[in-house]
Amino acid sequence: MQGVSTRKVAAITERLCGSEISSTQISRAAALLDEVLEAWRHRPLDTIIYLYLDAMYENVRVDGQIRDAAVLIASGVKPDGKRLILGVSVSMSEQEVHWRDFLESLIDRGLSAVELIMELKTPALKPTRHDEILDRLQQLLENDD
Repeated sequence: MQGVSTRKVAAITERLCGSEISSTQISRAAALLDEVLEAWRHRPLDTIIYLYLDAMYENVRVDGQIRDAAVLIASGVKPDGKRLILGVSVSMSEQEVHWRDFLESLIDRGLSAVELIMELKTPALKPTRHDEILDRLQQLLENDD
């Protein structure tokens, strides 16, 4: 919730819930949410047979300026058919180094047994970079066995 004032959060929750919430309660809730999100970001991953890679851009405030930031997204399908979001990473671009770091973080968390990798037309995964990134991912997955 970085970048959202407690005053704005208080106004929204008052409209939604019909009761006033103090800035202390909002700060406690934000801290709890940060803990939950941190645990989710570092949770171990199970076997994923299909890996989907995509990115989108969102406006973020950086040093007082509004800038576009790349949100890298990995989702997957488990052997039982259950779909899930594996991870999300925010960077200032979709450069190959950001994709590599993001994918390596997924492997460090246990991503394995991927049978099919699909990317959804992300600009940084252009043919030359695309092959390099996916080859590197495949190498990492094979070395992880």
